[in-house]
Amino acid sequence: MAVAIPFLLTTKPPFPITFSSLPTNRKPVCLFSLQTHVITSKSPKDEQKKLSFTIDYLITSCGLSPDYAVVASRKLLLDSPERPNTVLNLLRDHGFSTAQISTLVKKRPVLLLANAQSVLLPKLSFFLSIGVSKSLLARTLSSDPTILTRSLTNQLIPSYNFLKSVLETDEKIVAALRRTTWVFLEDHTKNLVPNINFMSEMGVPEKCIQLLLTHFPEAVMQKNLEFREITNQAKEMTIYASDLCEESVV
Repeated sequence: MAVAIPFLLTTKPPFPITFSSLPTNRKPVCLFSLQTHVITSKSPKDEQKKLSFTIDYLITSCGLSPDYAVVASRKLLLDSPERPNTVLNLLRDHGFSTAQISTLVKKRPVLLLANAQSVLLPKLSFFLSIGVSKSLLARTLSSDPTILTRSLTNQLIPSYNFLKSVLETDEKIVAALRRTTWVFLEDHTKNLVPNINFMSEMGVPEKCIQLLLTHFPEAVMQKNLEFREITNQAKEMTIYASDLCEESVV
C-alpha cells in the first residue's frame, strides 16, 4: 500500500508523491541477455576464437587500447559483429564521437549486447523529447552510461515525473541532469524528498529549493542527516553574522 510522503512546497505537485510512485531500485536492471565466460560444452578452441574476435572488435571497432580490450572481454564474448554494430551505429546516429563511444564501451562493455532498437533507442528518444540536445546526451552518457542500464518504465520516467513535480519545467530538469546523472538514478525517497521537506520546514522558499536542485543537485541529494547538520550550521552562521552586523551598527 502506498504511503504518502509529506511534501511541503507551497505549490502542490501535479500528482501525489508516494513511495510507490517513486523509483526505488538503484540496481542496474538487466534488460538484455549477457554472454559471459561460462564453461559450456563448446571446445576451448571455440571459446578462444570468440575471445580473440571480441578483443579484436573492441580494438578496431570501439577504439579501446589492447589492455582495456582484454579487461572488457572478461565481461562479454561476441559471436559476431552484427548486434554490437547496431549499437555503435545507433550511437553514431545520435551524435556520439569516436572518443565518446570508446569511453562508453570501456565503462559498460555489456551495452554492446543490448538490443539497439527495443532497449537503447527508446531511452535516447526519451531524453531528446524532454529537451536534452544530442551533444549533451552524448557527453552525459559517455561520462556515465549507467542510465542506459536502467529501466525506462520503472526508473527513468518515474524519476522524470518526480523532478517535474518539483522543478516544473523540462529546462530545469535538463540543467540538473547536466550536473549529475544521479537525479535520474537516485532513490528519491531516501534523501532528496526528506531534504526538500526539511528545507520547506525551515521556511526556504519554493523558488530557492528549485534553484538549489537545478544548479546544485548533488548538494540537495546528500544524506539526510548530513544535509540537516550543514543546513543548521549555515543557519547559525547567518544568525551570528546578522547579530555582528547589528552590534557594529550600534
